[in-house]
Amino acid sequence: MDGKLSFYSIFAAKEASDLSGSLEEVIIVGIGSGLDIQSWLKNRLYDYTPTINTPRERALEKRWGFAAGELKSGGATKFLKSLKTEIIPFIDKHYKTNADRGLSGHSLGGLFAAYCLINSDGYFTRFGINSPAFYWDNEKILNQAVAQFAHNESFDIPATKVFMSVGGNDQIGYLPQMKKMQTSLEHADYENIDLSWQIFDGETHVSVYPAMLSRTITTLYGKK
Repeated sequence: MDGKLSFYSIFAAKEASDLSGSLEEVIIVGIGSGLDIQSWLKNRLYDYTPTINTPRERALEKRWGFAAGELKSGGATKFLKSLKTEIIPFIDKHYKTNADRGLSGHSLGGLFAAYCLINSDGYFTRFGINSPAFYWDNEKILNQAVAQFAHNESFDIPATKVFMSVGGNDQIGYLPQMKKMQTSLEHADYENIDLSWQIFDGETHVSVYPAMLSRTITTLYGKK
């Protein structure tokens, strides 16, 4: 997610790791959300959020300088459908791919990755859930995840790798929310889920970006 922002950093991490031959063969696809800061903020808010949160829309309009009613949320289901029916089929047509697909995001992108994991149908088998914005809509996705992991003794999906992370100095709520999901998934102890996680000491919501991108790709695609 946020490909325009993240692509070059994660590609650099891949190139450095390739020097030691420590990564599996992997194709990196950066999916951008806009051509400028305004379109990026507007599009990612809609695409990455699973539910409509009107009060948050109005608050972000004031914060970011949008007109009242300009921001919309709750488009994650449509965005996931576009990934499956448009974007990934295009990649599959033009590159030597297979069915082992990964998905990684940060902040609202991390929220979207978590949404895809807990509603997984096996389409993605590797997830990078970084600094996830679980505050969204009164922690609705986080609460769904915790309840799901607590009540279901098994998770009927293929073997899946999950990496979760957050900055130690992230904004209020991000660290305990990430830990809550990580702990819930860890306690579920699903045999088919390989979970790793990291708290990056001293890093903020923004400064953690390069470190989490590097750790995501080396964790999800590092050779055993």
